[in-house]
Amino acid sequence: FTNPIKTSNGSDPFMVYDGGYYYLLTTTWSNIQIIRATTIAGLKTATPKVVWTQDSVAARCCNYWAPEVHKIGST
Repeated sequence: FTNPIKTSNGSDPFMVYDGGYYYLLTTTWSNIQIIRATTIAGLKTATPKVVWTQDSVAARCCNYWAPEVHKIGST
């Protein structure tokens, strides 16, 4: 599978729409990134933000996949 929106570091995509924005989470070997845009096409050029990165604890090393975010509550 090739992610058509995010070709570099676009593994394990998860996308949601909330408050006028599309949010796309993806993984690399050692971190989780998120991008947001008002359109799906805008996600292609959005600047990624690293929201989690690997640290030195061996039990939390490598192979991060399938990140998700879920809105809890109505606000």
